[in-house]
Amino acid sequence: MNGLYGNQADVDRLLLESQLWFVVGLGNNPDRAAYGVASLLQAHGKRIVPIYPRAEVVHGEQGYATIADAVAAVGIPDVVDVFV
Repeated sequence: MNGLYGNQADVDRLLLESQLWFVVGLGNNPDRAAYGVASLLQAHGKRIVPIYPRAEVVHGEQGYATIADAVAAVGIPDVVDVFV
């Protein structure tokens, strides 16, 4: 079935099979949506990598200032989730 975000089977597969998620805009502010989404991803067994100019440790994961820095350190992600 196709919906607002495309084929539901494709969306389900993406969510279930993707393990390494770069979360752009993830800092240590619990009021931001990225903070809660990253926590939820971790609760479902996903590895999150914060991408934020201050390169903070968030939810126990080392952050990186740029996507390029993160790729050099941990490899290519399955998903890049962007919060602005």
